[in-house]
Amino acid sequence: MGKIIKNGRNYKGIQRFFDCETGKYFLEESQRVPTDIQIMAIFLYHKGLSFRFVGNLFGVAHTTVMAWFKKHKHLFDFSSTVDTKKVYDDVEIDELYTFCQKKSVEYMCGLLSTENQSK
Repeated sequence: MGKIIKNGRNYKGIQRFFDCETGKYFLEESQRVPTDIQIMAIFLYHKGLSFRFVGNLFGVAHTTVMAWFKKHKHLFDFSSTVDTKKVYDDVEIDELYTFCQKKSVEYMCGLLSTENQSK
């Protein structure tokens, strides 16, 4: 790295730095979760736990677990867990899916008639 100078603090009070050579800003020391913990989190998701539950186990946001999943999904064979011939009676849907479904509902009034009523 080139010359690094202090460049104020962010809204949380963490020191911000500027790399004069690359022209990029960065924070002091970010707390990164080790890769083996990330893979363990994806394994737990693969076994059926939700993103939120896995995030709560490791003390990170559920969106962070989603990012880990996107980053490391090539390490797992998810196609072997889905049986297309099996009929499922009960399905657990994560609350994120339900939230997205509620946001996409369009409310209309009236009755849609598709029957031909010609006499």
